[in-house]
Amino acid sequence: MKKKLHRIFNSIKSSSYTKPLAFFIITFFLLGTLITLFELGRNDMFQDFMDSLWWAIITFSTTGYGDKVPVTGGGRTVAVITIFVGLAGMSFLSGTFASVFVDQNTRARRGLMDFPKIKDHIIICGWKDHMKEILHEILAVS
Repeated sequence: MKKKLHRIFNSIKSSSYTKPLAFFIITFFLLGTLITLFELGRNDMFQDFMDSLWWAIITFSTTGYGDKVPVTGGGRTVAVITIFVGLAGMSFLSGTFASVFVDQNTRARRGLMDFPKIKDHIIICGWKDHMKEILHEILAVS
């Protein structure tokens, strides 16, 4: 069990998604806490921290349903900050996803993909007329 937890922790630590994910989680909790401090007890739309967390995620994602709206000055200031940070965060997120997909597509087209599960295969890049004879020679040797 200890080895499994250690392996999971190492894979999370070495993942390129850990820092952005941690950024989003910390940001949501921070914004949710701030809006709770300003709106709880003054705004019936915010009954508890989960309402504030919902608002933070929806506002950050620029969806903004309008089901929860801050009414205090501090809450509205947090809302403006959330909107701007959300625009930057969502731009970063979509840019990262696009970059990953473009990189995978480029690597695949150039034949640079890793195939760790494939064993006992021969991959031939660039077929020419005399390749059939070379292939027969390779198969005869193995």
